Amino acid sequence: MHHNTSNNSSKRNFDKESLFLRELCAKSATKGVGDDGVVLSKPLARHDKANTTYHNTFTTFAKVIDSAREFVIANDGFCEGIHFKREWLSLEQIAKKAMLVNISDIVAMNARPKYALASILLPPLKPREILQIARSLKEVARDFGIAFIGGDTMSGDRLEFHITVFGTPQGKLLFRKGLQKGDLLFCTGRVGESLKSLQALSRRQKISKNSKRFSRFVAPVLRADFVKSCARFLHCGIDISDGIYAELNRLSAINHLGFCLAKKSSIVKRVVDSKSSDKRSDKSDNKGGDKRWQAQKPLKSSKVLPRVLQKSAYLSGEEYEMLFSISPKDKLALLRKAKQTRTPLCFIGTARTKITHFTPKIWH
Repeated sequence: MHHNTSNNSSKRNFDKESLFLRELCAKSATKGVGDDGVVLSKPLARHDKANTTYHNTFTTFAKVIDSAREFVIANDGFCEGIHFKREWLSLEQIAKKAMLVNISDIVAMNARPKYALASILLPPLKPREILQIARSLKEVARDFGIAFIGGDTMSGDRLEFHITVFGTPQGKLLFRKGLQKGDLLFCTGRVGESLKSLQALSRRQKISKNSKRFSRFVAPVLRADFVKSCARFLHCGIDISDGIYAELNRLSAINHLGFCLAKKSSIVKRVVDSKSSDKRSDKSDNKGGDKRWQAQKPLKSSKVLPRVLQKSAYLSGEEYEMLFSISPKDKLALLRKAKQTRTPLCFIGTARTKITHFTPKIWH
């Protein structure tokens, strides 16, 4: 969700990104555009020891890319006046979020982030403030096992981060394409909190350092363990950066399918009954399924429309939760993985042949 904070944002409220990419792709000047990241395959190098220059170059290159045959590469910007206002967040919080939103694209494709390039535009700041930014970037990189391998710093009148992250596959890569008719759609977490935070900030409410209320907006939770554990049976996936409606439109366009949304998003939760939990567990084991976990069944009606509260939540961007699809036969496996990784899920709806288009909020 990119918050255009300029006064003229409402005058040109159209999807600039789609228009730009449509023209770029029409001129055959692109490769791999349209997913959270692009996957590049590295050919096996033929090492010529007699060529010293080549040997040195390849050795340096090999130190960076290890022995990976494929790389997932993603780039995103995080800019003052568009994505955030300086008075909303501390410098540490801004730098942390700048890293997380870029890592999210790598995680969404079931890749492990390994390296990063960072180009940063720095406004007039005190030395201690610059150090705060650098330390925060370094802290997030360390948490995810990322090494910075280069970048650029420039002076300007506002704070901007342009970060490229390189990842390596952790198994089956997850793409936006792959949705099938009849698939069940879920998202991790419970969306809507980021939009609530933005609305509160617009009313000039302050974010305390350890605020739980604004935690999703300040530091999104990335579901790397969950994606890795489920990737083998996920059909498609995308991280929720611009809101569920916007992401559904993207999935619809690339897969040529539509969606039938549930009347009300269903939180997948464990049914707690202290008196009979053991008996239920035994019965579920005998039947080959864990009945302690329940999810709303997909609705068959094609005329189901979201409710008002759901609509607000589905407009919320910068959630950085995962939106994904599975075959109905894999629902039980999904719930087990969610339990193992302590990942809350919401049932969104089902995929169908009739194309649907939702009205998203254009955030940038």
